[in-house]
Amino acid sequence: MAEAVLSIVAEGVLGKLFSLAAEELCSVWGFKKGLKNLAQKLEMIQALMIDAESKQTGSMTVQFWIKKLMAVSFEADNLLDEFAYEISKQKQGSSPLLSLNPTLFRLKLAQKVKSIDDNLERIYKESIDIGLRVSEGAFLGRESTAQLLRKTDPCVVESDVVDRANDVAKIVEILVGSDDGGRDDVEVVSVVGMPGLGKTTVAQLVYKDHSVVRCFDHRMWVCVSEDFNVDRLLVEMVQSLTLAEFAVSNREAIVKKLQQSLNGKKYLLVLDDIWNEDRARWENLRKCLVEIGGCRGSRIMITTRSEEAVAATHSKFAHRLEALRDEEGWALFRQIAFARGGADETPELKAIGRRVAQRCGNMPLAIKTLGGIMYSRNSESEWASIENSMTRASSSSSSSSKSMDAVLSTLRLSYDHLPSLSVRQCFAYCAIFQKDCVMEKDKLVQLWMAQGWLKCSMEDHLLEMEEMGNMVFNVMLRSSLFQDAESDECGNIKTCKMHDLVHDLALQISKDFCLTVDSREVSGEIKAIHLSSICRGEGGVGLNVSKDSLANLRTLYTTGSFDAGLLTSAKHLRVLILDGFGISQLPSSVGKLKHLRYLDVSKTSIKRLPNSITQLYNLQTLRVNNLEDMPRDFHHLLHLRHFYMEDTRNNRRPGLLVGIGKLVSLRTLPFFVVGPNSECQISELGHLSNLKGRLNVYSLENVKHYNAAREAKLWQKENIHTLQLRWHPLGRRGRKESTDEEVLQGLQPHFNLRNLTIEGFLGLRFPPWLLENRLQSLMKITLLSCNGCTQIPTLGHLPNLRVASITEMHNVKHIGPEFYYQTSSNHQSSNSSAVTLFPALRELTLGGMPMLIQWSEPKQQSQTAFPRLETMKIKGCPKLLNLPEMTGLTSLRYLSIVRCDKLASLPEGMGRLASLKELEIMNGSSLAIIPDITGLKSLIKLHVSACEKLVTLPTGLERCDLLENVCVRQCLSLCPEGRGLSQLPHLKELSIGHFSRELDFFPWPSGAATPFASLASLTMYGWPRIKHLPEEIKGLAVLKHLSLREFGVASLPDWLCTLSSIQSMCFTLCASLAYLPSVEAMRRLKNLQRFEIIVCPLLEERCFEGERPEWHKISHIAKVRANYQTIQCLLD
Repeated sequence: MAEAVLSIVAEGVLGKLFSLAAEELCSVWGFKKGLKNLAQKLEMIQALMIDAESKQTGSMTVQFWIKKLMAVSFEADNLLDEFAYEISKQKQGSSPLLSLNPTLFRLKLAQKVKSIDDNLERIYKESIDIGLRVSEGAFLGRESTAQLLRKTDPCVVESDVVDRANDVAKIVEILVGSDDGGRDDVEVVSVVGMPGLGKTTVAQLVYKDHSVVRCFDHRMWVCVSEDFNVDRLLVEMVQSLTLAEFAVSNREAIVKKLQQSLNGKKYLLVLDDIWNEDRARWENLRKCLVEIGGCRGSRIMITTRSEEAVAATHSKFAHRLEALRDEEGWALFRQIAFARGGADETPELKAIGRRVAQRCGNMPLAIKTLGGIMYSRNSESEWASIENSMTRASSSSSSSSKSMDAVLSTLRLSYDHLPSLSVRQCFAYCAIFQKDCVMEKDKLVQLWMAQGWLKCSMEDHLLEMEEMGNMVFNVMLRSSLFQDAESDECGNIKTCKMHDLVHDLALQISKDFCLTVDSREVSGEIKAIHLSSICRGEGGVGLNVSKDSLANLRTLYTTGSFDAGLLTSAKHLRVLILDGFGISQLPSSVGKLKHLRYLDVSKTSIKRLPNSITQLYNLQTLRVNNLEDMPRDFHHLLHLRHFYMEDTRNNRRPGLLVGIGKLVSLRTLPFFVVGPNSECQISELGHLSNLKGRLNVYSLENVKHYNAAREAKLWQKENIHTLQLRWHPLGRRGRKESTDEEVLQGLQPHFNLRNLTIEGFLGLRFPPWLLENRLQSLMKITLLSCNGCTQIPTLGHLPNLRVASITEMHNVKHIGPEFYYQTSSNHQSSNSSAVTLFPALRELTLGGMPMLIQWSEPKQQSQTAFPRLETMKIKGCPKLLNLPEMTGLTSLRYLSIVRCDKLASLPEGMGRLASLKELEIMNGSSLAIIPDITGLKSLIKLHVSACEKLVTLPTGLERCDLLENVCVRQCLSLCPEGRGLSQLPHLKELSIGHFSRELDFFPWPSGAATPFASLASLTMYGWPRIKHLPEEIKGLAVLKHLSLREFGVASLPDWLCTLSSIQSMCFTLCASLAYLPSVEAMRRLKNLQRFEIIVCPLLEERCFEGERPEWHKISHIAKVRANYQTIQCLLD
């Protein structure tokens, strides 16, 4: 690895030498000749590196020569950085060195240049003495990194998933179907197997399985790895539940937060990659989980390589993954290596591929990694060479660990075949992250860029460093060195992870240069160039190291604590990352880090940056959060390319980013707030021609006219893929609608835009650039609170539109043909050619339209609409009288119609949606009938509530054989009696009730020979007139959970004891309920483990006040709760 680092540094130094030699100031100061001499000597020495690499293994002399050359190369790199820094200061007119004593500055610099020149001369002479020779072809033109990367796949396969359907099905069956046998704590299910088998992949498939999603109210995923710290795990459970940062470290507070979030509901907790074999630690976590509570049936699923860990967790079920069969291994290899754009599937390559897959031990990780290598190689000789490398590696492995050795040797082979030294260095650098860490793609690229590993050659001068970084990232992903890539809604990869074995490889390769430690475990001298310091627990200590040993440090990534004194010694830092909410100040000495290119304090409590930060002229990336203000001369950071600040209301203050338009190198700017005066005018965006990714523009009410909006030059910003344009609702008095129209017209984006949000626009009509066929790449559009518009814009012609959300448009009365196509265009002509409208749309949301009356379809019968629509949500349209026919919605899976009060009927086509899985109809006060649903063959969930005039359930209900979950409530005219509900063969959950309060009996659905044969959960909503429970309940042989609400019963009948499978009972708002079944009846409920009372005052009084006459009937039950508290606590 040393030679790789040296070659990269040498290449970087050469690039800087040539770049600086071309600077005009360099000639003025008299350094041009000296820098060119350095470049020539370094080129000569670099030509010796191939010979040095081949001889270093057996020669300590050569190794020592390489170390000396590396030291000089780093010294030269630092000097040239300082030189470039001073040039930047001179251009800013703020260089104290030059203004006070230019002669002294030039003299010092000349001395350093001469010293390096002398050292290089000495090293070159030593190379001759030790017998190093210029290798043949050393001066021939080499392919650039970019050229090598282009030989690999430019696109990334999203998911190379092994077919583990049988494994997934078995685990799902255990999770959703198993009975925990009366245990008070949460049952554990283990997925066990050696590294590289795909345990995490299988767990992810289980986690996302539809049956699991429906079975559990909450799901949490926590990566454990080697750090089995209970407090950390609890915090990550909170974060997984809330999808937000949670900085509390007090265990009592964490447990309370989890209790509130879970609220006694049924949950699944996945603990991925457990290494802990200590039963005491597991017992500590288990006690916390018992205290947190949760509904009976909650589960923990762990993945682990250790049988001892399975035993420590007292797993009731352990599913052991096996290696793939030969044909499965070959199929996976073939899927990757011969994918589109990859190797040609010739008979010769297929034969080698089959042998290679077997040599991988049929281990998924090894196969995917090797398939990624061979994908970009198309010659038989290259494939044979890789096979021979595997053969040599396997012949030296021990027979007892062939499969494991196959994985490790394949990973090493994948690393060795990365296309260039700089790409290998980029991979090795990932060792600074903790195992199982989620890595942001953009952050990775910016870190590589900060270290100088993404420099482009002269041939690739048009390629930006970020583009080079994306290519490197894609190579890692294709090679399975990165995995678990997560993408945003537009398909842009946002995050990834490294398999723990891959992380081990990165640690091994980088061991001489990257050091990742617990800050309590390191002291004295450190030789690393890149240091990642982790401080776990509260009140962590800082690094106790020799300050002199930090002189060569280029990366400092510290979590938990920070010693500000380190910065005075680590003066050559390129990367500084501070992570810890206990860090509240950044010392002014940070301004002396001339080489710093990447600074991240976003996960600290720092509210102000020191003014000295504006002297960091080499800074490329700055990540901050919740700052009270920015330094006055922030605009001096002319090399800043990426600025990150969380887009929150607190951060969106006018004037916070004054002068941002001067930072012409910016690629990333998360948001821009237009100021009401001369500061922060929208014209500043016009100077930022390099902006990429996402841009949110706020306070557009401060833009006065078309020409001002035009100055933002959004139409020129071809690399912005996500754009939000927002007008604030306040401060609009006296502003004409035409002004908003002019401004929006002037904000026309580039046609590459993929995601557009327009909020608060008060114009009457949308601009031509939205209505016409210009935004061909648009994938998502959100229109929110555009209350001036009377029409929805034309969107049906957009070929790539996948998501459309149109809400809070208060003046729209009709949705007609103009929604689908331009009514003046040829779409309306009478030609008979078929036209597909909204050809790619997957999700449509219409809501918050109080004036909407009618929604009509395209006029031409030859036109089809929404062929790929999967989700449709219509809500908050109280005057809507009709919906369009739905016969063409062949892909629709989810349909929700909520708060459409005037809608008296639904289209007949709704009953023929063969792909529909979930149907939700709520708050339809005029709805009298639901059409025949015989055709809903895929329906799994039906929810009908608050439809006061609905008199009957839809016909054909009994034909929906796949229905598992039905809710019918608050339909005052409905009588659900009849066979429809009761004979559904797979119905598992039923919520029913709140019918006419005039009835004095509960209209129980009946009529089937074996009613509700699969029903496991029943919730009934009654009313005070009902004094008796329907006796049909006692026939529910497999019922596990019973909940009764608002019944007028005074006592519960003894026949409840016939519910032999019941596990939990809950009674809510039953004001008259005072008596439980007899002691004998309650004792016969052998599986009853949870009994809950919520606002049932008479029963509460008789259970645990005074003499407690009912208490002895339930005292044997494991968990009894009243008003969300345990009865035992109340009794204590």
